[in-house]
Amino acid sequence: MSIPLRFYRELPFFWFFSLLYLLTLGLWTESTIASELKTSTAHTQRISSSCKTESPLLPGMTVARQMGPIDFIIHLSKATAQVEVTARMGSVQVSGLIMTVAKPTVTLNIADGKHRVSGSLGAFFCDPSINSHILADFSMKTLNQGKKNAANNSNKKTLEVYRGDLITWESPQRRVLNNYSVFILPELEARVQLIDNYLSGTPLVAQLTFYYSNQVIASYLSMSTITEIDMQQASVGNVRIEKGGKINFRPATSLQTGQLNLNVSVSTLNPENTVQYNGALAEWTWIKGRGDNCRG
Repeated sequence: MSIPLRFYRELPFFWFFSLLYLLTLGLWTESTIASELKTSTAHTQRISSSCKTESPLLPGMTVARQMGPIDFIIHLSKATAQVEVTARMGSVQVSGLIMTVAKPTVTLNIADGKHRVSGSLGAFFCDPSINSHILADFSMKTLNQGKKNAANNSNKKTLEVYRGDLITWESPQRRVLNNYSVFILPELEARVQLIDNYLSGTPLVAQLTFYYSNQVIASYLSMSTITEIDMQQASVGNVRIEKGGKINFRPATSLQTGQLNLNVSVSTLNPENTVQYNGALAEWTWIKGRGDNCRG
């Protein structure tokens, strides 16, 4: 004789054990999911330990960042598009890692006896609509510590890879890409600033200024849309720039370097001396246009 299922459902112990079973099943499922999430999170942090999204910095700031085994000290130049980095791992330090628009990538190689780090840092100097950033891409290899520790290290991973942004900063509306200086005479200096002025909507421009000591003699603004500039006579102290000089701006392309060329006659009054200068004051390589990988 079979007993109907509804007979058991009317008994108190049936509901007690049913609830106990469901509660046990729920706790086991939650514990399993939490364990999997913890494992997944730990793996991600080990690969990209310092790729946090933070508020963008401003040019002129110096900040510290850590990624994996390396501590970075990063200085953003306020006057030019330049970043200088010092990297430290344990007691070993590498300084003077400088990135510019012309040379946006530096090699990263550090070893402290136990680990060796190799890779690169890349600076992306973007337009004001996009934050500029530094991308770190390197790997850390655990060096062989000898036969004594070989068995202990056999189950440990010997290579870890790190990749991510170290910092981001607000791209300025106007930035100096590079500075150049040429002494035409011992008393006469020609300084050139290569400028990217985003607000003007024009290509790169070159600001040429002539100095006698710290006094400005004359200044000219040249760009690719102005093929040639005729210079006027100007003098300060013992130095004179003769009338009729020519300034020529040659834009850089993928096939040629950019140049700012000067052809001018300059003279000193005491002693009387005249010099004809004809040559390049500044030279730069082709820079990718706006939107092309942030000039990186």
